[in-house]
Amino acid sequence: MVGVAAALLCVWLNTPLPWIIGPLFGTAALRLAGVHLHSPVRVREAGQWAIGTALGLTSRRRCWPCWRHAPGISRWR
Repeated sequence: MVGVAAALLCVWLNTPLPWIIGPLFGTAALRLAGVHLHSPVRVREAGQWAIGTALGLTSRRRCWPCWRHAPGISRWR
């Protein structure tokens, strides 16, 4: 709920990328204040999947030759 509230605050403040910056700064501020935060494992995994998918969709075909030098990916050619 902290992330949603912080994101809505950033939307209201008209900041760039409010759904990323809001939760980032909101949770960081609470952790710096000493508040213990907990996120369910499934929710965290879903968030990691969404971020990974978004990053993966930004790669272009011209970037693919770079991947053959990455460890463990050479078998995908």
